This record gives sequence, C-alpha cells and structure tokens, in this order.
Amino acid sequence: MAYPHPFTKLRSRSTLTIGVVTILILIILFQLYNGLKFFSRTDNADSVPRIQKAIDKPKGASAKENIKVIPKLALRREKPSDTVVINTVRDMISRIIPGHVSLFELQIIDKPSEEGTFDVFELSSKDSANSKFPITIVIKGNNGVSLASGLHHYLKYYCYAQITWGASQLNIPSPPPSINEKLRITTQHKYRYYMNTCTHGYSAAWWDWERWEKEIDWMALNGINAPLAFTGQEYVWKKTYEELDISIKGLFTGPAFLPWNRMGNLYGWAGPLPDHFIEKQFQVALKILERERTLGMTPVLPGYAGYVPPKYKTKYPDSKVSQLWNWGGFPGTLHLNPLDPMFQIIGSTFLTKLIQLMGTDHLYNADPFNEELPPSNDPTYLASVGDAIYSSMKSVDQDSVWVMQGWFLLHTGNFWRPPQAQALLNSIPKENLVVLDLWAEVLPMWTRNDKFYGHYFVWCMLHNFGGRPGLYGKLHTLSKDISTAKKSSGELMAGIGLSMEAIENNPVVYDMVTDMTWRNKNVNVDEWVQQYAKRRYGVDVENMKRAWKLLQDSVYSCETRQMSGTGSVIAARPDFTIRDVSAGPLELYFEKADVGNAWKLFLQSEELKDLETFNYDLIDVGVQCLSIAGNEMYAEYVKSVYNKDLKAMKLHSKQMKTLMTDMDELLATNVNFMLGPWTHSARQWGSKKSEVDLMERNARYQITSWGEPSNPTLLQYAYKLWSDLVVDFYLPRWELFFTIAEETVTTKRSIGEGFQSSGWRDKIEKLEHDWIHENKEYPTIPTGNTFEVSKRLFKKYSDHVI
Repeated sequence: MAYPHPFTKLRSRSTLTIGVVTILILIILFQLYNGLKFFSRTDNADSVPRIQKAIDKPKGASAKENIKVIPKLALRREKPSDTVVINTVRDMISRIIPGHVSLFELQIIDKPSEEGTFDVFELSSKDSANSKFPITIVIKGNNGVSLASGLHHYLKYYCYAQITWGASQLNIPSPPPSINEKLRITTQHKYRYYMNTCTHGYSAAWWDWERWEKEIDWMALNGINAPLAFTGQEYVWKKTYEELDISIKGLFTGPAFLPWNRMGNLYGWAGPLPDHFIEKQFQVALKILERERTLGMTPVLPGYAGYVPPKYKTKYPDSKVSQLWNWGGFPGTLHLNPLDPMFQIIGSTFLTKLIQLMGTDHLYNADPFNEELPPSNDPTYLASVGDAIYSSMKSVDQDSVWVMQGWFLLHTGNFWRPPQAQALLNSIPKENLVVLDLWAEVLPMWTRNDKFYGHYFVWCMLHNFGGRPGLYGKLHTLSKDISTAKKSSGELMAGIGLSMEAIENNPVVYDMVTDMTWRNKNVNVDEWVQQYAKRRYGVDVENMKRAWKLLQDSVYSCETRQMSGTGSVIAARPDFTIRDVSAGPLELYFEKADVGNAWKLFLQSEELKDLETFNYDLIDVGVQCLSIAGNEMYAEYVKSVYNKDLKAMKLHSKQMKTLMTDMDELLATNVNFMLGPWTHSARQWGSKKSEVDLMERNARYQITSWGEPSNPTLLQYAYKLWSDLVVDFYLPRWELFFTIAEETVTTKRSIGEGFQSSGWRDKIEKLEHDWIHENKEYPTIPTGNTFEVSKRLFKKYSDHVI
C-alpha cells in the first residue's frame, strides 16, 4: 500500500493562505539576508542572536498554524581564528603538563590535499633561545584536534608518556627529546566518532564542566572529531513542548536514566527531573559545544525520532500514535506515526529551537527503534519512517546528516531482514546518512548488511556494556579488522568510532583503537603492547614486559562473543545456579594462571610503586584475580549445599565473606575504585535536600537494581566493584543468603522449600531497596597503600590463580 505524503492535507488549504504565507516567509528571508546573522556557535544562551519572533507562536496554536511559520534558517557558523585555536590548545597543554607550554610552537596549516585524507599533523624540532628548554617542538595541524593529536604523538612516542582516564604517566625527560626528521601523519578517517547514548548515563551522568573539560582534552589528544553531544537537550525539549502546549508531566526520567528516556525506551523512572538540573546541564552543554567546535570537532546533536510524551494524546487525541512493547520491564512508550502531520511539526520545531540555542554542525543522531520492534514490518511503512525523520531535519537544516546507530540491526535482527533494512536506509540519500556499526569488533553489521546497502558507515568498538568491571579486550581482532574493513569498503567506511556504554576501564584497548586513527595498516600487537608497557610506566621494566605479554595473550585475546569481561559472582544477587553476572559468564576464556602470574610480576616491580598508572593496574589485575578466586569459592559452596555438608558450607561461606572484605580494602586504596566519588558527584547536582536525595537515589539505583529490585530484568546490568559497595551492598546480600541456606540444611528441608518458607525473595528485595534509599555518606579519599595491601592479598589468594 502506498502511503500519502504527510503534508497532503495541508496542501488543500486555500491558495490565498499559501500566498500570504509565502510572502511572509520571503520577507523573513530578506531580513535575514540583509543583516540578521544567525551564528550556530555560542558562549551562552543569552548571546545567541535570535529569530525567535519569526517562529514563535502563542501556546495552543494549531498544528497547521505552527508548521506554516517555521522558516528555513540561515545557518552559518563562524570559523574560530587561528589565534583562538592555538590559544585553546596551549591552555590544554598547561592543564596536562604544567610548565611545558613554552616547549611547543603551534601552527595552523591547510587541510591535506592528498585524496582520501582528512586531517594532518606535522612534528619537527629546532634549537630554542628559550632558557628553560634547549629545543622547541614545532607542531603543525589543520585544526585544534590535529594539533592536540600531534602533541599526543610526541608525548607517547618520544617522551614515553601516557594520558588515560584513571591514571596518567607524564614524567617528561629532561632535556625533552628532539625530533630528528620531520614527521607528517594524515588520517583516512573523516569521522572519529565518540560515545554511545548510554555513556551519558553510565559515565557522564554527574559530570560538571571541569570533568567535561578533561574529557574533551582526552578526545582531542586522541583524534576524536565527532563526539555525541547529548548533554542539556532536555532544556530544548522543554521549550519545544511548551511552544506546542503539550504537557511534559511524567516524561523525563531521573538524571541517571536520561539516555533511555532520550531513546524512547521509558518514561519518568526515578524522576521527576528538577528544573534546576535541566538548566545547569544546558549551561554546561553550551561550554562543551563551544570548546569542541573551537578545536575543530563537529558535535553530533540530537534529532527527532518520533517519541512523544505520555500526555501527548490529551492535546492531540486524533493523532496516530502506537504503544511500543515493554522495554526492560518498563511500560512501553508512545511513538508517533511518521505520516501524522504532527511528526513534522514536532521534529522541525525541536530542531529549530536546538539550532537557536545550541547551534549546529549539521550532524544529528536519531534512533527510531532502539531495542524496540516497529509496529509494522511493511517496507513501505519503514521507508516512510526514514523519510519522515530525515525530512524533519532537512526542513530546518538543508545540510543535515543523519547519524544512525546500527544497533537495531543487531538487537532485533530477526525483524530487520534485507527488505526492511534496505527500506529504512535507502529512504535517506547516501550523502545524508552515516550508520554507526556499533559492535563491529564482535558482530560487524557491515558484513551482514551488504555494507549498509551503499551508505557511509563508521566502524565502532563497543567493548563495554554498563561500565561492568573486568580485564577484557580483543587486541588481535582490533589490530586487523579495522584495516580489513577499510580495505574492503573503501570510502563507504567513513571513520572509526568508540561506542562503549561506559568509559574509565581497560585503557589499553582504547589506546590501541585511537592509535589506529592515524595508521593505515595493521598493528603488530606484540610490538605495540611492549611499547604500551613502556609508555604506561615511562621506563623499560622487564617484569612489566612479561606481565603485559601474559595479559595480552589471555584477558586481552578474547575470541568469544561475550559482552564485557568475566563476571564476578560477588556482585550477583545470590542464587544456587549463577552462570553469569549480567551477561558476563563465570566461565573463563583464558588461562587463570596467566593473570595470576601477571599479578606476581607486578609485585616483583616494587620500583614502580609510586606511579599512579602502576597502582591503577595493580588493583585492576588484583581484583581480577580475587574475582576468579571468589567464583571458585562460590562453586565449592554450592557443592557443599547440595551435599548437605554443613561444615563445608560454613567454611566456604566464611572464605567468601573474608574475600569480599579483602577486596574492599584493596579497592579503597585508589579513588578510581571507590563508591564515594560517584554518590558525592551525584549529590552536587541538587539545589535542595529533596533534589540531593533524588540524585543519590538515581546514582544508587543505576549501579545495583537499575529498576525496582522487584523488576529483575536489568538487575546488576551496570554493576561495579567499588569499595563500600562491596561490603555495604554485596556482602549483606550474601550473608542473608548464607544464613537461610544454613537454616535450610540444619532443618533438613529442601533448598526450594527452605528459601520459599523463609521469605527469601521479599527479604532480598527489601535489603536492596533499603540500601538504595539510604543517604549514608561514603569516603571520597583513598585509604591504605595499594602495594602493601596487594602483597598481603597475593600471599593469601595466589593458590586460586597460579
């Protein structure tokens, strides 16, 4: 069946009305042309030159009246001057390596002219008259990202330094190394994409501007030029629905769950969202966008995918709206039929306000069916969805490019057969669509969907789901698959992306992928990892080379399709049949002795114990070993229960409880592995006690039950191994479990009967609920010595891993 164009009914309006509207639009455009400048980059909301009067209508204006008055915006963004760009990068240098700004001379050069190349940096050195440094390092690049990438290359490969999230090693040699021959490096990747919609919840939910500034520095140093910019969009949605007189009651979730609200998965959970939070996030968003654009990045802003607020039908009862399936145990949301005229009205109104308030670089993300099944598999319908979303973008921004997550092709792959996938993708012009192949290191969709039927795509590494812990990676896969995809797809592979759901873990994996931004061939993994070890600690240490070789060949050579690393049973809700923890299998894909011996080699490198990178890695490796030991203890405990061996039960339960206490002590020695900073940063976003408590409750929900404890669908999805979380949340659950199990065996009842009669389910849910609603303040300052605690724990638990 052929669907009518969404504007068919509007065309029936009188010729006179159309003529009047046309004249009004021409007048507006004439005024814009003659001096009303619309800049798409701003320092703050008040400095944005407005054309608000040209588009605003009184509340309650009809749909048809609203759609008439949205003009084509005169989009233009002033390019920052070379001086502004250079000063911005110099400020970055002063933050990263204070006292070294005068070591570097920065210059902006033209974009590379070679076919198939996009950005460039050059490195050289010369004698210096500077009394502080005998040489000057000259860095040239075509924008701020290129300059920062050149700086990073010098620090990594000449100074053997490293900059990562949790720990950095920046012992710059004195005198600084010179560059013998001029170095020029270009990239074949137009887009270097960064972040997943979920990253803004699992990692960035509580970031202030200071933390965002650090992340933008990291992005620039690692060549990122297309970051997902979702912060602050609720401010724009609020303005949009106010103009359309649509209630937003019950729409927004709490801060920790906004990514899934934005993707149309759920309404209202852990809310309401305070106005204070909405406004503060918007102000942070303006700073984020200003900095990213100054550096030459092209932020990916949100577009409209068709979701409407829960009260939408109150205002427009005759609109064609579908109730989507439940998601994650939450009631389904409402999706507006793309053929309904309101689809274009909402989409174009939102984008107009977005551009007014935040500016644009013409890249917009919209995912109409994220982990949701469309209401119809008719290719004609699916094509109309794609056309409607793209039309709502193009009606406002003629240069719009739709950046689409390809996750739907994987998650609901049985629905998206070639006819359905082609219908959606081919409804958008090739030059106006970029598909993110979101989990390409495990299940590449470009090979299964004929290179996305001729559309541009970005090869992305997802790697981490929910920020779950554990040493894990696919270094050998990464070393060859990226270049293989580029060779096979040519220009259709338009870039490399990092699409992890959370950051701040397994830095070696991210270091390799970002390194490949500036490489045009496979990486020799053995050589690269050995060089990584030297950069990680700043010196060649034989024990560290051997340790990293063991890690490379074990935890970082995963060949299974699992999501994230090996699960830690400590964090699981207790049961007798645990096989995985939130899709992280307990079964090892590596030899545990490799990790155990790596732990031993770390402890034989005492000369590095004052390095923050070394201590970070020592905890990471140690906690992995303790998790393996805990999983083994759990298996022995379950055996003892089924054997009704009360003595063995008490022995193994005591071992597990002691291990949890020991793990907590180790985690508490480093701020990156502590619960306190997470809850503390959440509380900073509240303006009054009720808001402060709401923020903390959000923070606690996300890392434990996700939803209510009685809804186990996403239970432990985003679990962490953090100090205080282990002893205050995980340990009490296991203690309750052990107590009921012992009572059951003592009274000679079956396991099922004993747990049912004890009210286990109600008790464990109450325990979890009570902890989530507590306001206990946790430490934010580490205690104890990482190396000394690690030595003691290795002696105690090494038999489990060697």
